[in-house]
Amino acid sequence: MISLTRSEGLTALALTANGPLGIDLESVARMASIDIDGVAFHPQERLTLAGLEPSESAFQRTILWTAKEALLKASGTGLTIAPDLLACDISGSRVSLTTWPDTLHWDTLRGDEAPTVTMSRVTEQRVCAVAHTEGAQVTFSWWPIGAESPF
Repeated sequence: MISLTRSEGLTALALTANGPLGIDLESVARMASIDIDGVAFHPQERLTLAGLEPSESAFQRTILWTAKEALLKASGTGLTIAPDLLACDISGSRVSLTTWPDTLHWDTLRGDEAPTVTMSRVTEQRVCAVAHTEGAQVTFSWWPIGAESPF
């Protein structure tokens, strides 16, 4: 499987032989400048974000958003399912999906359980999320748009 994303001058690509797979890349500054909390984050997540300092909140919002985009890409549904119906738990460089709607049946869509998400800080102000099955060998990289792909 292959998943591709682009954001503000960067391209990121993930590859695996074991699906599902989804990737997303986002800028912390961009996420801090847009008001999507009501449609992007589960009520539990909004409560947690409200208690954080602004700089930490912006970083956590970026992690949650990129994780959800990657998970929804991996599910094959994309944003046809509202992101605020999903709740995620952040633990270090891993994000786990803890709540999802009944309409998102991982077992019938892509496997027995929801994918896990591995996070990577591309730069000080950029975050990359890759949703994949636990234990899958995944290769991913990013590069400036217009530059030669590393693959």
